Amino acid sequence: MAEVVSTSNPENDYREKTRDYPATGIPLCLIIDPRDTTLAVLSDPGPSPGDDGPRYRARHDYAFGDAVAVGPWVVDSGEFRAYDGS
Repeated sequence: MAEVVSTSNPENDYREKTRDYPATGIPLCLIIDPRDTTLAVLSDPGPSPGDDGPRYRARHDYAFGDAVAVGPWVVDSGEFRAYDGS
């Protein structure tokens, strides 16, 4: 799963979707954030502390321009662009 962070509701991409995706069995999530030109790869879904359901237990952060490992794939983020005004 790849998610581009929206300018109007970034909390949804970082909070709600990263809660919902592991609960539905999605093993990897790539978050692309053009606001600050960063990427995050979330993986290793599993139980969370408490009864909040599964959560991603691993996170690896990158910057635009990096080669980003997402499971067996490598994403070349060199062509990614920031939102206007970022």
